[in-house]
Amino acid sequence: MRALAKLHNAGRMTEFTSDEKDIIRRGALGALSLVAQADPGFIALFKESAAGSRALAGAPDSIKDLLTGGLVTPPQATSQEGLKTAMLADLSKAAGVLGRDPESLAAFRNVVHAAVQAVAEASKGASANEQSAIAEVLAALDAPGGAVAPPEVFPTEPTPATPEAPPATDGGLTMDPST
Repeated sequence: MRALAKLHNAGRMTEFTSDEKDIIRRGALGALSLVAQADPGFIALFKESAAGSRALAGAPDSIKDLLTGGLVTPPQATSQEGLKTAMLADLSKAAGVLGRDPESLAAFRNVVHAAVQAVAEASKGASANEQSAIAEVLAALDAPGGAVAPPEVFPTEPTPATPEAPPATDGGLTMDPST
């Protein structure tokens, strides 16, 4: 039997399974991690982690109940970009789960927004990278169900054209024709 969490809003009760609570927790914690990683620094990480924890601890009881529980397995990825995409997808899935109750979703969105803002401002104010990460977090919350569009990437400098190598006709070995 799966454990259920009940969320009371305006006389209604929305139930969430333990698996759904794990999705919600993983999404919220992933959002904090994304913003903390956007502007790395060893000491800053501790300040940001504490600020995010305080913000989540100050959440309304209905949301705090969804965020308590055991450890959640972080997403698995082979690259930083893959990890970021997985974390944003988890956050979007959490919004999808909470979307059954619009008041719950709004409360969760407010809590996550306040927490990621606290993380960004914890060490020397919010950097441009942290603000960008916050924008991605909010976009994921607005795309419930896991439909997160990949972030737009704008090249800062034109990529130089690379000359094409002559085709190898000798089994992959190139020979200098002048010899």
